[in-house]
Amino acid sequence: MRCRWTDLLATFGEATQAHPENVPAWLNLASTLADLGRRDEALAAARQANERAAGSTWASAAATLLNSLQPR
Repeated sequence: MRCRWTDLLATFGEATQAHPENVPAWLNLASTLADLGRRDEALAAARQANERAAGSTWASAAATLLNSLQPR
């Protein structure tokens, strides 16, 4: 199972590098990092998604993910 997570991280990481405006890639990267317990990295990726999503159809999803990762 660990290989699958590694593959997902590589895929989403490459997608965000190649197309930094790709909000779904940032959201997927953040979710995958969160699932792996890498909260700080997940939060950074969610912030990237949130910044890029402003005014788009992805804004609500990005804000929800960002809020869920914020420390309580």
